Amino acid sequence: MKVILQSLFSLSMIVLIGLAQSTWAADKTFRAGAAAVDISPTKFPVIVNGMFDERTATKAHDRLMSRALVLDDGSDQLVIVVVDSLMISRELLDQAKE
Repeated sequence: MKVILQSLFSLSMIVLIGLAQSTWAADKTFRAGAAAVDISPTKFPVIVNGMFDERTATKAHDRLMSRALVLDDGSDQLVIVVVDSLMISRELLDQAKE
């Protein structure tokens, strides 16, 4: 889970850094960017979230992804990040938003 959260934070920081740089431009050109990062665990077993009982997984059936979309019209910016995870700590979400 730690690897997943670190990957999410890294992706969020890349997106937010790109967003900050786009606000420095003086032109009013519309810009959009997208990114997808594989956040699948690399070390197993891992605890599986979203179950009534605690369970662990010994392999990944499908890749887990974090995807981001950034839209900038020169005056307003919008960043949307979606993560294939049931649980992300409030602390990590707040850091990504900052």
